[in-house]
Amino acid sequence: MTLPVMFRFGLARKSEIRTYVRGAKTVFSRWARYANKNARVAALRTLINSRLNTSRPSAEKVPPCTVVARPIAADGQFSYTTWQIELNDSLVSRQRLTQKQQASLANTIYHEARHAEQWFMMARYYALRKKKRQGQTIDQLAGIIHQETSIKRDIAKKAAEKPLVEGSVEVGIAYGWKASFYGTGKAKNRRVRKAVDSTYAAYVRAKQAKAQGRGTQQAVRQAAIAYNNAWNKYYQELPEEADAYRQERAVVRGIKGQRI
Repeated sequence: MTLPVMFRFGLARKSEIRTYVRGAKTVFSRWARYANKNARVAALRTLINSRLNTSRPSAEKVPPCTVVARPIAADGQFSYTTWQIELNDSLVSRQRLTQKQQASLANTIYHEARHAEQWFMMARYYALRKKKRQGQTIDQLAGIIHQETSIKRDIAKKAAEKPLVEGSVEVGIAYGWKASFYGTGKAKNRRVRKAVDSTYAAYVRAKQAKAQGRGTQQAVRQAAIAYNNAWNKYYQELPEEADAYRQERAVVRGIKGQRI
């Protein structure tokens, strides 16, 4: 999908990534002085929501996300049903972070925030396409968006209040993500995500079996190859993921002091 590459907006703009990286480095410079992991999460939440708030024109601001730390398998994940970014508890529990750990945490949050930006654009796309019914109220339109996408109801209402502009490049970009997750690409999208989950579970089982003396290192390697293949070859190529990973890689370069 080339439109998001050709037309950078919001969190994909290099100026936004640079501003975020500067803010992340400030947070990390104070990391050991935060009282506990909740204080660290609060600092990260303030940082990423400030970017979501200022990266778009005032009429198109992405609603702020709740950010929490939990013992999850992934480094992070975004839920459009709750409008929440979950971070792996281990990422924020350490009192000190290496540069590699800083890059991992910073890119994870930015990646998940980009998903929030994507889903809000998709909600606004639905608002554009569903708003033509005569006499339809904002609440009714929000209900339709929520019903068809499962996007959190109050977020759907905000999208209903500011649909995308017909003919804008953002309509084309949002359509590509919508087609991948909700439209013609939905079945493939679900297969890929299911394959990632199942191959990861198989990898975990293989490692556990070896640790208990019931498995072999070869079985672990084979399971790891299958998981990495599902992740790198298919999952990262989903349009919404390919876009988020582009921004993630730019953040990593910034944290390392490289050119964005």
